Amino acid sequence: MISSPTPSSTPTSSRLPSPTFLPTLTATSTPILTPPQTPTSRPDPTQTSLPPSLPPLPTLTPDPTHLPTFQPSNLPALQPSNPPPFKPSTKAVVLIIIDGARWTETFGDPTRDLIPHLANDLAPLGAINTAFYNDGQTLTVPGHAAIVTGTWQDLPNNGQARPTAPTIFEYYRAATASSADDAVFAHGSFIEPVLTYSAHPAYGAQFGAAEFFSDYPTPPYDDGMAANARRALAELKPHLLMISLLDPDEAGHIRDWAGYRQAIKHDDEIIWQVWQQLQADPFYAGQTTLMVTNDHGRGCGEGWPEHGGDDECNRHVMFLAVGPDIPPGLVISQRRTLRDIAPTIGYLLDFETPFVEGEVMAELLTQESPR
Repeated sequence: MISSPTPSSTPTSSRLPSPTFLPTLTATSTPILTPPQTPTSRPDPTQTSLPPSLPPLPTLTPDPTHLPTFQPSNLPALQPSNPPPFKPSTKAVVLIIIDGARWTETFGDPTRDLIPHLANDLAPLGAINTAFYNDGQTLTVPGHAAIVTGTWQDLPNNGQARPTAPTIFEYYRAATASSADDAVFAHGSFIEPVLTYSAHPAYGAQFGAAEFFSDYPTPPYDDGMAANARRALAELKPHLLMISLLDPDEAGHIRDWAGYRQAIKHDDEIIWQVWQQLQADPFYAGQTTLMVTNDHGRGCGEGWPEHGGDDECNRHVMFLAVGPDIPPGLVISQRRTLRDIAPTIGYLLDFETPFVEGEVMAELLTQESPR
């Protein structure tokens, strides 16, 4: 039996109430925690455009708990896991989260019809893990927080509380003394700005990510996130970029099965275009690691429109990684969780993640690096 999330902690949509359409790239160092009022009219969506050098994103034709143990951030820093004994050659990391896509519609589908680029173009270049899980709360904010902090975070799913452990953005900026433009978070959800920095007293806003918020007025909403992310790559050249794509979760919550499946397929196309852009840019080509995962799955059977439960369908998620330190064609069956992503990114970009609970995924990395 799938447990139904409580209304107080799980909104049916991370985009409600409908916000003001932002037609241009907007960076803020202090995230907006409350949505603006619904406008009386929206500007022309065609005002949003990619730089002239980038091809436009296509419009695809639709096809007919156990709760985690809370880990306060003031506990002593955990010892790092056993990393591989080599220096990685990765210089930049792009992390993409597809919100609410089940394993059974991605790499768990033998046909992999909805992820042709992930399965046929990207997986052969790198690695997938077939035993990747969210062992914390299977909700959007806690799931994303586990990814960016490397800890299970017992957070409300309403965007009103920040993680207590530092995020990868804070770790990276504190270690490198870089500007916010070097650590970017592109998204379109009103409950996700809390992920740009934590409430940890040693870190916080001064080490937070630049937030690029986009709101297309109609689906596919993820085109807005993709446009902002691609512009950030072209114009700012961040070494750390996280993109959160939300259309599969949105379609799920309104019980649109065809729309949910199409959203996954459209996100697959977006990810492929991001990868092509990385490979065409000398700043990123050959020295960037791309990671793709989900914050949570969805309920099994008739429970598929919702998430927040403790079953396999809610917990099992995808993980793909492609980059200069990852052997091609690798399929990993070692059980890993969302909290292993942050320390692995820290290892790849050579910054410490002292408060993480996860481990560096050493099995993911080749031992033959030129550096």
